[in-house]
Amino acid sequence: MIGDAASGIRAKLTPNYPVGCKRPLQSRTWFPTFALPNVTLETSPIVEFTEHGLRTADGVEHAVDTVIYGTGFHAADYLRSLDVYGTNGRRLRDDWRDGAAAYLGTVIPGYPNLFTLYGPNTNGVTSIIYILEAQTEFIRRLLDDMKRKGVQAVDVRRDIHDAYNVEIQQAMRDTVWLANCNNYYTHPNGKVITQLPYSGTMFTKMLSQVELDAFDRKEAIP
Repeated sequence: MIGDAASGIRAKLTPNYPVGCKRPLQSRTWFPTFALPNVTLETSPIVEFTEHGLRTADGVEHAVDTVIYGTGFHAADYLRSLDVYGTNGRRLRDDWRDGAAAYLGTVIPGYPNLFTLYGPNTNGVTSIIYILEAQTEFIRRLLDDMKRKGVQAVDVRRDIHDAYNVEIQQAMRDTVWLANCNNYYTHPNGKVITQLPYSGTMFTKMLSQVELDAFDRKEAIP
């Protein structure tokens, strides 16, 4: 029989959202940690820091020696700390004000020779190392083609970029991310801008099929 204390801890640790709405944790020590005599699990929101620790919304003051203030990160605000400018003075921050988007998470129209790794809609289906390797292989192949054909700059065609992003948002409809989740994956306008609705293998295949004709090109000066 599970004791009241253990039952209460289990209830606090049981997610109230479907599997996949947040990053999964694989650990053999996570749950046992909360049963240790020197560990207390508090789920009441923190409302303020005090002279000796912090106070939670239930009115209890908790005395502490150290506070690790981990409030998350801006996962959906790609390149938010950088000012990136493209053709005719356009600014990426402005172009992405309604949510970041890229063709295969790697190239963006209006920004010649700009390549992004772990860009929009590349997260969530497999090891990110696998995704990064697929992207770098694509970029290397593209640069080799540019050098061989005397191309100085490439800019992904707007129609190809837009069609791809419409396609992946449609594919997102049957995923847990769009149907059941409410977290950083989703932009306020309803688009899921971090996750990839395809398998890593399919993503790699799609990248491998992209050729120079998907880009507007500027020939190198002789």
